[in-house]
Amino acid sequence: MTDRLLIIGGGAGGISTASYVRQKRTNLDIVAIEQGSWTSYSNCGIPFLISGEIQEPSCFVSQTPQQWRDRFGVDIRMGHRVESIDLSSRTAELRDLARNRTYHLGFDLLHLGTGSKPFMPDIAGINLPHVMGIQNLSDAQKLVQNIEILYSYKQSLKVVIIGGGYIGLEIAEALSKRGIQVTIVERSGHLLKSIDSDMADIVEAFLKNKDIKIFCNTAVSKINQNSIITDKGSLEADLVLLGIGVVPESTLALEAGIKIGDQGAIRVDGRQHTSAEGVWAAGDCCDSFNLVSRQKDYYPLATIATKQARVAGINIGGGYATFPGVVGTAAMTIFGLEIARTGLNEAEIKRAGLSAESVKITSTSKADYISDVGSIDIKIMAEKTTAKLLGVQIVGPANTAKRIDTAAAALSAGMTLEEIISLDLVYAPQLSTVWDPLVLAAHKLLKEKFS
Repeated sequence: MTDRLLIIGGGAGGISTASYVRQKRTNLDIVAIEQGSWTSYSNCGIPFLISGEIQEPSCFVSQTPQQWRDRFGVDIRMGHRVESIDLSSRTAELRDLARNRTYHLGFDLLHLGTGSKPFMPDIAGINLPHVMGIQNLSDAQKLVQNIEILYSYKQSLKVVIIGGGYIGLEIAEALSKRGIQVTIVERSGHLLKSIDSDMADIVEAFLKNKDIKIFCNTAVSKINQNSIITDKGSLEADLVLLGIGVVPESTLALEAGIKIGDQGAIRVDGRQHTSAEGVWAAGDCCDSFNLVSRQKDYYPLATIATKQARVAGINIGGGYATFPGVVGTAAMTIFGLEIARTGLNEAEIKRAGLSAESVKITSTSKADYISDVGSIDIKIMAEKTTAKLLGVQIVGPANTAKRIDTAAAALSAGMTLEEIISLDLVYAPQLSTVWDPLVLAAHKLLKEKFS
């Protein structure tokens, strides 16, 4: 009898596993379950759909359900939701949403790619129809439809975004391009909690010049039909969007008795195997090992999900692969300003029980005599006792964020400041200064704090 692999989730951490499994096991029965309307799509493209720069959602899809069936022999069942998993009987309870019926499906192997979901704060009115979390292409399409309906009888729109993280800022830019007045309300002291306040201040000042209203240190207590109530007063809102971030969708795993980590994500080992026999997980639903802090952490990023899915697929197929971990690299662009980070920020360094020295410098993206030269702000942190790199943050103009890749590679290699200074990095007047800004930052930190 042919063994069956059940994959839950049609995203990067879910069904993409199937292609790697199929390379190893051609006779395995693979069934994939996705409750939405799309598979293998880029969440990162959602802001372009919201802004109107991209009109067709299918542009973001790399593999359609039919392509999964034809190319990889995957029985993919769209519009289905897994209600529960019974690991003792190796069965899953499925609901066909279109037909409103429930049935059971047996499996031998299980892969969880259930992804993440928007964090829903405990705020009165959070479930009102004009309040939305933007998690997938269907959410983005619904938001665009709502905007078009409102514009059909209103000349101007006001949108309040609760949360000033990556998602909140990207949506703010997308809405601004549609001529919508955008206000961001952030509970903490600064935007982008993944970077430090001194770097976030640069971003905030930049956004205010783009007519984005920002209220930090502001808590939302209630959402009404046409306004939100905060501890600093009320704000008008035709729509309210949640940009607070996401949490792992690990309910099925938890209810099945699979081990969950401190942040609510499925705990996996280096081979993406869970605590349950024959069960793997990848993507936003599971945790990752941080190579800098040497601790488990949660990073809901597509780059990580695809790498984890590859490792899980190879192992499910009978091969051997490991996912060594991450260094927490992320970047975004907003109104042409690029923001990037890798390693640990100040709060993460403290939580990891480490001590660090840091400096922040302002350099230039190119040689001073190049006409479109722009300034780059770089913050670099290193461990006090060893001068090993712990983290880097960059804010600057176009074509500067990719410098973070050099820092990410240095972190993965465990390099010290001295070793970074000695790196043979590229130079051309149109691309960089003779001393790369990252090297300049490392040199200043080494000279000021470690000499």
